[in-house]
Amino acid sequence: MKPKTFTIAENGLEKDQLKALLNSFIEENINAYKLQYLSNWSKNQEESPELKENKVKGLETLKEDLNTLLAQTNNANPVQVSIDIKVS
Repeated sequence: MKPKTFTIAENGLEKDQLKALLNSFIEENINAYKLQYLSNWSKNQEESPELKENKVKGLETLKEDLNTLLAQTNNANPVQVSIDIKVS
């Protein structure tokens, strides 16, 4: 399959809207990793949680960093965001 990149661009979102959107996206990813781990673990109880824990920790750090960045932005100016998704 040939790699493709999709871009989602949002302009003019209020800071609170963007925060809710990004936090929801990250939380869904965290839940997906946890569910995948549970599914794998139910098949093999020796499955190490290390990969899941590292992925979840990285996503939680990303969420904290984004929330900190958004807290520092000016409330008067709408925020612009672009998300690139690469499928390969």
